[in-house]
Amino acid sequence: WTGAATKALVVHEDPTRFALRIYGTAALAVISDEKGPLRRRIDLPAGPAFLVITTTGAWSIDPE
Repeated sequence: WTGAATKALVVHEDPTRFALRIYGTAALAVISDEKGPLRRRIDLPAGPAFLVITTTGAWSIDPE
């Protein structure tokens, strides 16, 4: 992620595990680490940052 700080909609529709971690200049942020469907608005920090998604299911992240 290289953009400005913003909100984003995270959607994971499968019953599998979904983990989202953001590594930025400030620190590591664990946004989610759970099983099942997920629909949540999150805060994306100003970049540069790496988003690490661990899952076997379909997912999307849509910045606003």
